[in-house]
Amino acid sequence: MRTSQTHKMVGRVARSSVVTMCCLFVALLPLAAAGQSESKKKPEQYSATAFGQAGMFAGKSVSLNIYITDYSSNQEVEDLAATLKAKGSDALLKAVRKMKEKGRVSTTGRVGWRIGVVRQHPTDKGRRIVMFSDRPISFYEAGAATRSKDYEFGMLVLDVNDNGEGEGLLYGACKVKFTQDDQLEVENFGQAPARLAAVKLWK
Repeated sequence: MRTSQTHKMVGRVARSSVVTMCCLFVALLPLAAAGQSESKKKPEQYSATAFGQAGMFAGKSVSLNIYITDYSSNQEVEDLAATLKAKGSDALLKAVRKMKEKGRVSTTGRVGWRIGVVRQHPTDKGRRIVMFSDRPISFYEAGAATRSKDYEFGMLVLDVNDNGEGEGLLYGACKVKFTQDDQLEVENFGQAPARLAAVKLWK
């Protein structure tokens, strides 16, 4: 399968490497290690600060707690990719919601966002971790039928060194699909993802 190097624009959405990141989710890159669910037995907890880069959240920041309890197997993500390709985004959403929780992202004092898919692969400096799942839809979004309601997934990407320190990006709302020429397309809602700084693994 070929992968698009850009993603579809929404309003003033900036082009980025989001599609490449999502490839890790569907486990179609040979760099993804086999049996990822066995590669990390010990739960991981990271802290990070998210900085809004555009729109109403520009210049604002919030502290995040990022928990990983397991990693998704190749078979799990291959099944999800097949579901997306054969049945579309709605079927993918249902499948992700049925998956066992493998992580969680939260702010202090909040329950947070349940994560169904967690992947990792080695990089020159350490690891890239990709967390993908359905996202919470607010009562306002659901009631007002806002455009953002159609962007039902969220994605978080961490680039960390061997000590678990680094940076990342948070895509708060996006949607995914396969195009007619068999390319994976990711569409991010908003002008830019939130930047994650001061990422740290708590041992």
